[in-house]
Amino acid sequence: MSKTLDSLLYMQGGKCFFCNQVLQHVDASIEHLLAKSKGGNNARDNLVACCRTLNALFADMSLKEKMQVILNQKGTFCCPAKPNNLVELSINKPYTEVDYLAYITTNLQKRGIAKPASLVALMNVIKAILPAHLPKTAAEYYLQRLAEEEKIRLFQGRVTYLFD
Repeated sequence: MSKTLDSLLYMQGGKCFFCNQVLQHVDASIEHLLAKSKGGNNARDNLVACCRTLNALFADMSLKEKMQVILNQKGTFCCPAKPNNLVELSINKPYTEVDYLAYITTNLQKRGIAKPASLVALMNVIKAILPAHLPKTAAEYYLQRLAEEEKIRLFQGRVTYLFD
């Protein structure tokens, strides 16, 4: 764990900056409020600790886009990584390829207008929501399956969703 992340978690009382729920070290990551790709830096006032799923969702969004995602929650921010917001996989059941594809699709549908718009962001979200025991190539495989089943369309690094 990096000293910066440890420091951010300490300053935030061990909670996510966005949803204010307890954030375990293994689930935590550093979010740049102003993305580095948009000119942001590593200064303390540009960094917060949040969950990996939310970090992947925000990816290279502008600060305005991030605020819109938060404001669209209409009240208390609901973290997309929390079990009460998404379909959760049980660790006691062996899952098939179809189960994982349905899990990813349901997860994306529940994000509403906060679905990742870029291919990079979508890949990061898929990697973040799939169980860690799957091979690293699983995210690429499921991205391809989403396209094959006409759930998404990819064009010039952008994603169009073919479901609500």
